Amino acid sequence: MAMQAPSAYDIPVSLKNWSQLDGFQFELALDPEKATLLEIEFRRPEILGEAHVAVLPEGKIAVSWVNESGRKYLDADSVLFVLHLSMPAPAGTQALLHVNDERLLPEVYNVENDLFASLKMQYGVEGENRQALRLTQPAFPNPFCSEVILPFALNKPDELSLRVSDATGNIVFHRRQYFAAGPGEWHIRQTDLPAPGMYYFQIIVPGELPAGGKILLLCD
Repeated sequence: MAMQAPSAYDIPVSLKNWSQLDGFQFELALDPEKATLLEIEFRRPEILGEAHVAVLPEGKIAVSWVNESGRKYLDADSVLFVLHLSMPAPAGTQALLHVNDERLLPEVYNVENDLFASLKMQYGVEGENRQALRLTQPAFPNPFCSEVILPFALNKPDELSLRVSDATGNIVFHRRQYFAAGPGEWHIRQTDLPAPGMYYFQIIVPGELPAGGKILLLCD
């Protein structure tokens, strides 16, 4: 039986009401049999970065943060970081990741209001049917030679990221572009890819799970 090639997968981790907090701590547990952590991308590295996160054995990721910059620099509901993963097969976020309280008590606090509270993980606040981005039809033409078109619809203006990985999971093409609300298209040209073969694309909206699929480049 042929093995399925690993594909890149991104999980943005956000914190509700970050701007109201003076600190927090939690530990995430990633199932090492379902995914491998490739990289942690910090969206606000000047506030929360590598010094606040420890990658531990067996898929554990410990996070501890104290606000030293002042709340005026924080957004209400900011993405803390994005986990870039490699997965041998598709799996839902709930099957991949959960808050682990065995070693580190998950909690947030506000000194001014003398508030300490527990922290819990919430998956897909709006629900899958209310995602900002959806693919309106499969990529076409597919297979392709000169160019392939990725049609989508966006329910609000936003900056999107397009990421294309090869059959081994290596990212070979990455672009960002702002799109207005409504129908849109992203074009991938033959010259954007290194060689003929199968590729996996993801269109990413900040704070949401990516939408993606396969494309096949046939000509040299």
